[in-house]
Amino acid sequence: MVERYRILLVDDDTEIAAFLELLFEMEGFALEVAPSGAALLGRIAAPGIDAVLLDITLPDADGLELCTQLKQSPATSAIPVLVVSALPGDAIARKARAAGADDYLAKPFENAELIRRLHLHLGR
Repeated sequence: MVERYRILLVDDDTEIAAFLELLFEMEGFALEVAPSGAALLGRIAAPGIDAVLLDITLPDADGLELCTQLKQSPATSAIPVLVVSALPGDAIARKARAAGADDYLAKPFENAELIRRLHLHLGR
């Protein structure tokens, strides 16, 4: 049996989560959803996550601060973090990279581009 990559989506938008669950299933990824920063921190402590898809605007946390935490922790620093945001502008992309993000995508994003970037960061 082929091992599927496990992606942790950190986003409080249930419609996006439901859509990405279907998309990722078709692409051979397993998706877990954390609707808040607290849920991310609780889940990331357990092993098995191959990449994080992280929204900037969360109900209880700043996604960029969470990204910095993930990248500064020896336990999670190697996990690729792709930041996504509906906030416009190149300044947000620069802030995401400064926070340690491996990549940045503006919402709405093209499905094929998201999948391509995940494959790139996962070494496929």
